[in-house]
Amino acid sequence: MWGNIFLENNLQGAKPMFILACWSLFAYERECVDMLIYFNLNLNLIQYVTFFAMEQAVNVTLPSNEWKHSVYQALTKW
Repeated sequence: MWGNIFLENNLQGAKPMFILACWSLFAYERECVDMLIYFNLNLNLIQYVTFFAMEQAVNVTLPSNEWKHSVYQALTKW
């Protein structure tokens, strides 16, 4: 069915419309990829900030170095 429509309307500009539709889809997919990269970077930043906050909490609450070492090991495994 779609093949017949494109063949019938080819002289009326269906081919440029088809190319425009393909280009729009490409641009939309590129935008989606950019958004995924952006959110992935933000997720990594959130994980880093969370780890840094936990590390600072350990520094404040545990003054003893022997306790800090085991907590740091647990945090890095996390």
